[in-house]
Amino acid sequence: TVAGRERDDLVASARASLFPLRWEEPGGTAVVESLSLGTPVVATARGCLPELIEHSRTGLLTGDEQELGDLVLAATGLDPAECRREAARRFTPARMAQRYVELYDRVRAGVAKPLQPA
Repeated sequence: TVAGRERDDLVASARASLFPLRWEEPGGTAVVESLSLGTPVVATARGCLPELIEHSRTGLLTGDEQELGDLVLAATGLDPAECRREAARRFTPARMAQRYVELYDRVRAGVAKPLQPA
């Protein structure tokens, strides 16, 4: 088992983090961690991943599992610094708390219009 700093170093040095989802993944903590470490994500476009990954900017998404290998190779063209910047912009604890407060306020106000992507 790899954990802590050793895990972070391993993820940060990877070409990409691979998420071959076969179900509608509701959470994306590992995806956010990967982006924070500057590692693009290659994944099937299921569950929450299309909301977390900007295709061709912070990762590569596909609807065809057979394309994942080619996309891992293509991920070398993505900028690790851009992944880190986007993670810092969207997923810091302060930013996420702010978005929750916005959502709670909207629910309390009875507004049905969905939030715009961060």
